[in-house]
Amino acid sequence: MVSFRLLPALISISLTLPLGTASAQLTPENEAALLREMLRLRYASEGEENVQILVGQLPDPLPADFPLPEEAQIIGSIVRSYGFTEIMLRTAQSSEEVYSFFQQQLLDTGWQLQEPHASPKGFIVRLSEAHINDLASRELPRQFCSTSQAALLNVSAQPSPDSSATTVQLSLIAGGFESEPSSGFNCSLGIVEAPLPALLPPTNAVVQGSGSSSGNGDASADAVIETDLDAEALINHYASQLQQAGWRQIEASERGLSRWSYQDEEGRDWQGSLLITEIQGTPNQYAASIQILRRSLNDG
Repeated sequence: MVSFRLLPALISISLTLPLGTASAQLTPENEAALLREMLRLRYASEGEENVQILVGQLPDPLPADFPLPEEAQIIGSIVRSYGFTEIMLRTAQSSEEVYSFFQQQLLDTGWQLQEPHASPKGFIVRLSEAHINDLASRELPRQFCSTSQAALLNVSAQPSPDSSATTVQLSLIAGGFESEPSSGFNCSLGIVEAPLPALLPPTNAVVQGSGSSSGNGDASADAVIETDLDAEALINHYASQLQQAGWRQIEASERGLSRWSYQDEEGRDWQGSLLITEIQGTPNQYAASIQILRRSLNDG
């Protein structure tokens, strides 16, 4: 079931880095096939079998009608269950230009701009004042809704370190909403926010690369955590916060993966997974990911 934010980035990395040092000669076609298989196996290990990996391509047809920046490079797409599609692009435009493009084009074609969520979620970073000021100067991702297409589109634009290009992540959900076909889709009624809690780091830990994304009935977050705690203690630290937020642990593996369930006040059932693993070759650093998904978006 799980789709971590780190996974789409592998598509981008694969376009610039060799996949390995094996003696066999790899062609571009073989590299793309290996990448698709790697991502397919990762999704399958989390219980999501029907995932379509498109390297350097868009879904055909697109699940909803929306514009794309001219001359943008298509890095790849991931088509998942419940009408969820992720598209990664690279463009020479700045992040401000990307947001301006989507806002103008989408609003002109009937999409609505949704209000951003104010409360932080996922792996929380303890920030210095300078870091807080830096984040305040950045533009937040935009979320748009189309009543006529029964679709939600989240637009996230991140500049490269040297600002020479911008990576654009489009998270689209089309169909699978709460509204019945007879009553029609309503943007304000169709959105079901996933119960992703705010997860505080251990004392003296450093959280890097923290990020999160969410849509209708889906949310994920990931981070790199540097701490003196061992893996078991770090897992227990975050697991206890999930329990305090009302989540119930279903199972746990020795590899740092645990599965969870939750029922919200409206009686909706949710499933989640928490994965915390040591980063090989980097002492005291761990990769952490959490994913939350509605068990069935069609259940009333």
